[in-house]
Amino acid sequence: MRNLLFTKNLNIITSSKATPTSCRVGSSGQSNLGTSIVQVGDQNQIPHPMLPYSSQSRQSVMISNLKLGIEYKSKQYDNLSSINDYLNEIISISNPRRDSNSSTWLIYLQSIASVSGERHLNFPLFGHGVEPPVRVHLVLDGRPQIFEFHVSELLNRTHFKSLMYSGAGTGPPLNELLHDCLSEVMDELLKVSTERSNAELTLDKLEILSINKAKLLMSRPRKTHRNHTIFEKLFQLLSSQIFQKLRSA
Repeated sequence: MRNLLFTKNLNIITSSKATPTSCRVGSSGQSNLGTSIVQVGDQNQIPHPMLPYSSQSRQSVMISNLKLGIEYKSKQYDNLSSINDYLNEIISISNPRRDSNSSTWLIYLQSIASVSGERHLNFPLFGHGVEPPVRVHLVLDGRPQIFEFHVSELLNRTHFKSLMYSGAGTGPPLNELLHDCLSEVMDELLKVSTERSNAELTLDKLEILSINKAKLLMSRPRKTHRNHTIFEKLFQLLSSQIFQKLRSA
């Protein structure tokens, strides 16, 4: 019954083929936000003229990767909120005291199936608990770290799975099942919100470190070449001519 809705491949994330050591997919199969985003970052980010390119690009790429991960979690949150609204609409329609088209609930159920099958940044938003997390490689306080953005396990939740595989019956799903699904969706919303908040805290820390590093590099005195005065240049020229005459004498 579930109609998976595939969004356009943004080509931001690539497979594990030919990925560099620092951005490769791990042995456990974890997906990676490093490879193509590093390339995109290097192409689009303009380094500060006062800063070394390698230092500036690495900082900007890490920040960009983390922002994309937060964007991924925000999309998860938005879709879960939509699913929550659709479930409430079905519950409202199934109320016997409300006159409504008996087939309207099916439209909402199909919308839930569509939204739960969406992808973002070429990654599934929802899975069955076996999908590898999206990994972002960071360097904080000089130590390499990995921040993981997990695929929501909504499709593996017992009652939501039952709702999706129940098919189109003669009437809307039982209210008890719908309320159980609401509880599971709210639980996933809490998980996504917590993970996004942690990522935002990490992003704030990384941006502060980047700003402080930029200020430190800009405060270093630059080497300047002393300009010779016209008298010094004239003296050097005369000295050179006199020396040549003495040698030829």
